[in-house]
Amino acid sequence: MKSRYIIIAVILLLVTISCFAQDKTSALIINPQFSFYKDKYSHNSFVPLNPGAEILYEFGLNSKISLSSGVSYFYSIWKYSVGRKSFFKRPAHELYLPVIMRIEFKQKFFTEFGLYPGWLVKGKELYINNIDIGDWKDNTENTNYSSSPKFSADLYFGTGFN
Repeated sequence: MKSRYIIIAVILLLVTISCFAQDKTSALIINPQFSFYKDKYSHNSFVPLNPGAEILYEFGLNSKISLSSGVSYFYSIWKYSVGRKSFFKRPAHELYLPVIMRIEFKQKFFTEFGLYPGWLVKGKELYINNIDIGDWKDNTENTNYSSSPKFSADLYFGTGFN
């Protein structure tokens, strides 16, 4: 079952849709994104794929350097446990406005770097245990995990070949 999710994720990760502008120095890029989290301390179930997508507009500054910006949305959920009786999960909706610079080198090798500033749009923490709570209970107010929007930022670096 898990291998089926991994195969689907790999196939979808290889799909990137690009539409070039008339001068071929600009492009509209649509990327599906998938990730998964595994709690190394527990062997309970976890959500194998967390979906997301981004839409970027890439503008060529010259033949070797381009700048991309757009919007990126990501839904994630991860679980963790305390011992064998208490389990927590945190679903979150995140929205980012990435700014990425791409530099091409000889033989179609490129590197990209940038910043993904954004917000945790909505998030909460849920709790269940094996003793007295049989269904997931909202535990957000009892923790430091706020359900209100929060600013966050990620750094990005990547390399590849065209």
